[in-house]
Amino acid sequence: MRSLLSKFTVSKGMIAGLFLGGVLGSVGVAAAIAPQAATSKTYYACLANGNLTKVSLVAGTCPSGKLISWNSQGLQGPKGDTGPAGPQAATVSNFTGQNFSGAWLAHGSFIGALFINTNLQNANLSGATLIGANLSGADLRSANLTGANLTGAILTGPWAQSCVTCTLNAANFSDVNFAGAVINLTIVPTAKIVTFARANFTGATLNGLGGNDRVDLTGATCPNGIIYGRNGANC
Repeated sequence: MRSLLSKFTVSKGMIAGLFLGGVLGSVGVAAAIAPQAATSKTYYACLANGNLTKVSLVAGTCPSGKLISWNSQGLQGPKGDTGPAGPQAATVSNFTGQNFSGAWLAHGSFIGALFINTNLQNANLSGATLIGANLSGADLRSANLTGANLTGAILTGPWAQSCVTCTLNAANFSDVNFAGAVINLTIVPTAKIVTFARANFTGATLNGLGGNDRVDLTGATCPNGIIYGRNGANC
C-alpha cells in the first residue's frame, strides 16, 4: 500500500480541494487509508511540483518537496447568534375543585391562588404562603396550617369546612375573610398564638374559637358583625 501511494499524484486543483474540504475521498483513496470516523484525523503527505505522495496517518520524511498535513474535520466555525428566548412557563394558580387530600404543600408559595371547593383534607400547608388566596368552600379538615400565612385570604361560603380540627400553631389569618364559613377549631393550650387580627367572621359558624387565650382576635369582626372586645360581640 505504501508503494502504491508513493506513486499516486494529484493536480494542484485537487490539492486545494483537500485543504478546503478536508476530505481525502476526493482523490479516491480515503477508503484505502482509513474508514471515516466521528473523531478528527490528521493526514500527512509530501508535496513537490504539484504532486502529492506518501499520504499517511503518520508524519514521515519527504525526499523532495515539503511535508504537509491536513485535518479530516475542518476548523470550527464561528459561534452562531443566540436564538430567541422561549416562552415562559405558565404559573399554575387555579386549583379549583382539585383533590389535594393528604397533599404535601408545606412552605409552598400560593399567593392569590384559587382553592375554591378544593379538597385539602389532611393536607400539609405548614409554612405555606397563601396571601390573598381564595379558599371559598375548601375542605380543610385535619389540615396542617402551622406557621402558614393567609393574610387577606378568603374562606367564605356556607359549604366551607374551614379548619375543622386544623393544626393552626402560629398560623397567621390576619385580615382573612371568613364570612359565612363553618369553622371548628381545636387549638391546644400549649400552641403558639394563632392570629385572626381584623379577620371577618360575619355570619360564620365558630366553634372552639372564643375564649381561647391562644387566639389573637384583635380588631376581628364577630359573626354578629360587632368588633371583638366590644359590647355585644359574640366571638
